[in-house]
Amino acid sequence: MEDIVWMNEELQKANEGLQRTMHRQVRRNMRTRSPNMSARDNPLAFSRAIMEELIPPHFITQKITPFSGVADPEGHLKAL
Repeated sequence: MEDIVWMNEELQKANEGLQRTMHRQVRRNMRTRSPNMSARDNPLAFSRAIMEELIPPHFITQKITPFSGVADPEGHLKAL
């Protein structure tokens, strides 16, 4: 049981370290970002643009069966 607790603590420390590294990289990228960068160069801007887009009041989404991972992924995409 102590081994499991120790491993959990080590994983938690490693996860926190990765999160800190990722946040530093994002902040660094945002500081060095050129105004001419595209959404492909800055995925956060692309995500923000999508989230800020207004959805028409009578918009209806398609009923899409989630991909199960068992069938052919190309066939699943072609069905859309």
